[in-house]
Amino acid sequence: MTKQVELITYANSCDKIDFAVSCGITHIILNDAQLSIRSFEDYTDDDSFSHLLRLITHCRRKHPYLILSIQCDMLFHHTKDTLIKQFVTAIQSQDIDYIRVQDIGLLHYFSEVLPQTKLIFLSEMSNNNWRSIEAIASKAQRQTLNMELPHTSIKAIQDKVNTDFECVVQGPILIQYSHRRFMAGLNPDISNPEQKESIHRLAQDEDYPGRRFSFLDNPHGHFMFAYFDRCLLSCAPLLTNLHLSGWIIDDRGESDDYLKQACILYKHALTQHSAIDISPLEEVATRPQKPGFFKANQTDRRRYKSNFMTDITGFEKVAQILDAEKDKRISFECQRPIKRGDELHAFHPKIDSCSLVIDALWDMAGNKVSEGKPGQVLQIPYIKGIQQQAIFAKKR
Repeated sequence: MTKQVELITYANSCDKIDFAVSCGITHIILNDAQLSIRSFEDYTDDDSFSHLLRLITHCRRKHPYLILSIQCDMLFHHTKDTLIKQFVTAIQSQDIDYIRVQDIGLLHYFSEVLPQTKLIFLSEMSNNNWRSIEAIASKAQRQTLNMELPHTSIKAIQDKVNTDFECVVQGPILIQYSHRRFMAGLNPDISNPEQKESIHRLAQDEDYPGRRFSFLDNPHGHFMFAYFDRCLLSCAPLLTNLHLSGWIIDDRGESDDYLKQACILYKHALTQHSAIDISPLEEVATRPQKPGFFKANQTDRRRYKSNFMTDITGFEKVAQILDAEKDKRISFECQRPIKRGDELHAFHPKIDSCSLVIDALWDMAGNKVSEGKPGQVLQIPYIKGIQQQAIFAKKR
């Protein structure tokens, strides 16, 4: 029997835990500001971790079947040695399923002093290759995949490394981090970087009006997030095909409605084989919703203006090329129905003339198919001269 995918989110109060469970969350990450590097809550010194222990007790009494983990993704510094030892003392006899870390030193330390507790390694800032992931798997029972990995790379890693994986399916994308508190001077209540308050600000890119980047400044450092949220609902078939252990909905800093709608839609995605309508989520979200790099990572590709190929008189756009591997396959997203036997013409500034007849068609699981629907990602054999970002069109 296929293992049920866990729906995962963060909580720092009993009320939030209860609400998340009512929405369908099956795995709670306890988000203590002393340990969680990206917590929006103000930092409070609590040597005994009494608040964290109350949350554990609440979970085990009211939701005994809930999977429970503790976020400890702080980047370890020797000045935090006492805090980490206090944390170990506080939770070593507690009934928790996982501790989540991104510092390699803490991964090794916890595996030695808490051998009964399973560990999840968070690779937001690293681990883009299977060799690194394989090495981490010797200490961690599960790994959170880097958000820069497209689904094809995730599948290739899964073919090489036999371990449990989870990924962020919904939430903010961290694009910059520094241990320094660059925004401390913006709050008159913060006189020096040792103060515990968190600062959250939005800033608009003057070159791109409407793109509002989010900034978080707390005792762990300074964080900058993309102007859009990662949202994989439009990629539901690709996502479910990966058979991950958990899907993380990161609603930190968002409303209860955001979490509720996200849970409804991702539960729907678990049983659907087509893209999910994201409009209910867009109504309550504060940022645009995009799949990011999940379909294809084209970070280092030359960008062209959106109107670079509008003059396709006599043709109808039917697909956008996402990735092209020389001598292998071309991956593209359908925008109109496509079937075997169709004649396609490729348009791109670097292509003078390129046309083909589809004689073979695959889905992203490698299965041969005869046709594709809008929103579906398919593959055809590689053809010389094709370019990423090109469009496929049919004659009208």
